[in-house]
Amino acid sequence: MSKKAVTAVAEIAVPEPAPEAAAPVMTVRCTRLRGVWRAGRFWPPEVVRVFAGDLSDEQLAAVRAEPLLSVREVEHE
Repeated sequence: MSKKAVTAVAEIAVPEPAPEAAAPVMTVRCTRLRGVWRAGRFWPPEVVRVFAGDLSDEQLAAVRAEPLLSVREVEHE
């Protein structure tokens, strides 16, 4: 005799993530060739895309206030 496996399936409600288009995106580039550490991160001379939500308010303020960093808000693609 063969035994049949019984499988229970439960539906779990998972909230949908907020649309990424709503998350502000900015580009940050260091004007110094060797880069700079600011807000706990290294910022190279190349353009880096960052979701503003990835940084705390204090980190955002530090990055925006740093004269060696060029910060631009961009449209999310």
